[in-house]
Amino acid sequence: MTTPFAQKLASDHYPTVRPLMFLAVLSSLILLTLTISNAFAGSAATDSYLSLKIKESVLKKEMASGETMLLPDFEVYDASGLRIYHSIGLPPDFQESVLAALDNGVQEDIYLKDRQSILVTADGSPSPNTAFSGADYVFIEYWAEWCSACLQQMEQVKQIIRNHPDRKIRWLKVEKDPMKLGAVPVKIHNKND
Repeated sequence: MTTPFAQKLASDHYPTVRPLMFLAVLSSLILLTLTISNAFAGSAATDSYLSLKIKESVLKKEMASGETMLLPDFEVYDASGLRIYHSIGLPPDFQESVLAALDNGVQEDIYLKDRQSILVTADGSPSPNTAFSGADYVFIEYWAEWCSACLQQMEQVKQIIRNHPDRKIRWLKVEKDPMKLGAVPVKIHNKND
């Protein structure tokens, strides 16, 4: 229902008011958008991750062996590229275990470069080298949309990263879904994605 005042403003008697009202609403929306984006600007880097996928040939091979259903699958690599933590499923002490690995993780004979060779972008091209360099730690999280434990683990990973901004952590989320061999966009996702 339109009020008499609004009808009067919208009438032909006030032809210059319409553009002014439009500009006022538009400027209010722009100001609101800037305010919201600035509020999250400080934490955007801590909630960032890179989306990748596994090469289709590797995923098909894993499908044949049944390995793809073991989710969530989470790995942590140190700056030298050696794996210092690995879990399958969501252990009850997940956050504590990851933090202990960051402090004094045992290096295994599993190398990040081996993972790099099986991870690709949405169009199948090799994953960018920057995804694996320049960080003190690389978190690789293998997940699927239907995996509720994966989504719970993602929230815990976000907490670890937010609570430890002093550690240079690169978070790679790798879709590993045999039911969805299609494209996964490679883009940086930010808070509340």
